[in-house]
Amino acid sequence: MNTDLPLIHFSLNAETIDSCAHVIVKGHKRATTGLHAAYLFDNEPLPLFGDHTLVRDSMDRDIAIIEVTQVETRRYREVDAAFAAVEGAVD
Repeated sequence: MNTDLPLIHFSLNAETIDSCAHVIVKGHKRATTGLHAAYLFDNEPLPLFGDHTLVRDSMDRDIAIIEVTQVETRRYREVDAAFAAVEGAVD
């Protein structure tokens, strides 16, 4: 895969990283969230439509390339069940 792409792990521990990678590959996780304040704190730009990111598992193996197809900023209380369903968070 293209290693020039920005990389992402969807968690901080190996078990959850691998669980998230699995639901991405299976198509159950089709959205994600991020804390706006964290982007500001880290001086990182918000994702942009068309951006691509390389997903890796806990062993740093390339798993998938994801594409940003929509960016929204919402308050936490405005996140609805429909979004939560496609976000597919691992419990």
